[in-house]
Amino acid sequence: MGDVQFFAQPVAPGVNEYLTRTNGLEREMVKTYHLHNISPEEALEQIHRSGIINYMFNWGYSIDEQRKSLTITLSYGGGTDPEKEKEMLKQIDAFIKSIDVVSE
Repeated sequence: MGDVQFFAQPVAPGVNEYLTRTNGLEREMVKTYHLHNISPEEALEQIHRSGIINYMFNWGYSIDEQRKSLTITLSYGGGTDPEKEKEMLKQIDAFIKSIDVVSE
């Protein structure tokens, strides 16, 4: 197995950068969400129920209870297409912001 390499992929000015992780021929986008008003488990359950991530994407997650964060890893199953991965992560971003509203 090859070494794991990390490098940032900017999406747009002012938007958090997504991390791309490569391991040999495999690559995946990684994004960590720090939640304020809901638990990581609740966010994950809502992502599952919403069906926001379609069948063409392979994805996984990890939960950090202490930091109250949910990390999602995502790769496009229909070949290599970083643009589709970025677009899907933008949709997940918008969805999580809609369910974890921060009061001001």
